[in-house]
Amino acid sequence: MKKKKPCPEKFKHCYGKNKWSFSSLTLQRSRFRTRHHASFIGGLIIIFLVIFLSILSFWYTPYDAYKMNIRSRFLPPSVSHPFGTDEYGRDLLSRCMVGGQIALQVGIISTVIALFGGLVVGFISGMSNRFVDEIMMRLMDGLFAFPAIVFAIAIVSVFGADIVNAMIAIGIVRIPIFARQIRNETISLKHRFFVIASKSIGTRLPAMIWKHFLPHIGASLTVLVTTNFAFAILSEAGLSYIGLGTQPPFPSWGRLLMESQNYMDRAPWLAVFPGIMMALTVLGFTLLGNGLRDFSDPRY
Repeated sequence: MKKKKPCPEKFKHCYGKNKWSFSSLTLQRSRFRTRHHASFIGGLIIIFLVIFLSILSFWYTPYDAYKMNIRSRFLPPSVSHPFGTDEYGRDLLSRCMVGGQIALQVGIISTVIALFGGLVVGFISGMSNRFVDEIMMRLMDGLFAFPAIVFAIAIVSVFGADIVNAMIAIGIVRIPIFARQIRNETISLKHRFFVIASKSIGTRLPAMIWKHFLPHIGASLTVLVTTNFAFAILSEAGLSYIGLGTQPPFPSWGRLLMESQNYMDRAPWLAVFPGIMMALTVLGFTLLGNGLRDFSDPRY
């Protein structure tokens, strides 16, 4: 019996002591790419900090975010109030932390709406004949032709200024983005041999979608989800700034910016810190999306 050659010494840290392991090499390569991708690491750190502060605000904030104290109004940033106080003496750091809850809530719910709608429309369009595909895609093109924020304003204006309506509106305007991506990849995948073979043995469409389509489009959907978070946060801030999003007394970053505009000369920190929180969150999701996009690229 022929004796197997031992693994070269320089590969033992990847493959084990005396055997080759493809999964070990893949894991090692993934860790190397993750550690050396500054965009991904930076975005992950920023998002972790924002999520940590937002979740922490459910149980703890330095002060009550809704309690007024007229004697403490317009205090500049200090040790006791790191972000200062507003015109009613409320601690701005506490209100920014609570505003993070609203930002994450809007991002999650609007992204779920856009993702679910895009999956339904994209799979139906991609798996149907040319006539149905053309009709559904032209409808999506018509929806996509409207500026997203204008369409969201129209929906919120009709159904009422409320955070729930704002989340629904933001989710609806992003459905065409998800639908077109899913439709294009579905058309590409349905002609692959493994899909044709699965269809020939009688696999039903829901099982085929779950086993064959979703695993192959998961990487691109992950990138879309992260970028959609950034869009949702900016859209909610825009709607709240013009009074069509979060309503008083609930603080969102966009509403904090709107309320600070009358005191820019007296208390500029009222606009600076909510703006920084919003900018960092959007930057974090953007960097995270860029990193995930690079990881999904086989040339990277």
